[in-house]
Amino acid sequence: MEGFPILPIEISRLILLEAVKTRGLKRALRLRFVSRSWNREALEAIFESGILDAHVDLERALIWPKYLTYRVLRNGQPLCWQLRTLRRVAERVQAFRGDDRSHDALRQCVFEMCQFIPKHNRDARPCRYWLKTPERDENINENDEIFKQTLLSAAVVVNDIDLVNEMILVLQDSPYLISADGSEEIM
Repeated sequence: MEGFPILPIEISRLILLEAVKTRGLKRALRLRFVSRSWNREALEAIFESGILDAHVDLERALIWPKYLTYRVLRNGQPLCWQLRTLRRVAERVQAFRGDDRSHDALRQCVFEMCQFIPKHNRDARPCRYWLKTPERDENINENDEIFKQTLLSAAVVVNDIDLVNEMILVLQDSPYLISADGSEEIM
């Protein structure tokens, strides 16, 4: 468009954010297809607007993993224990790999893990309460059994065999793992 003034990025982002808030989720999702360059900006505006928090079937939506990744890596607002644990586990996976500790690598690791979260229980809404602001701040204990099991699950999801082997050795006495002969040993 010749003669159309180019707006600063901050103003364009605010306009897109307000457009998302007023148009609703379905119409806001269609904004992504206006232009390839709008896809990322429109998704970020949708995430930032908070419009997805009220969406009922969000766990089944294709953008759920991206939204959870956004929530996990967002700074400034308190996260529930589950999302903080997910972030800490992703940081531990990145530290174990030792190769790339950039924010983009962390984002990719969190995204890989978030793709598998809602698939474990399709009937219930297991992750809906993760989006609420926590009432109290629970500490994450990296020596806790739940944290170790989450780290093992994350290692499987991101296909890090060395970390899987290390975590299996750490959790070999856990009553919640399947034994070598294939039987479940649950107390």
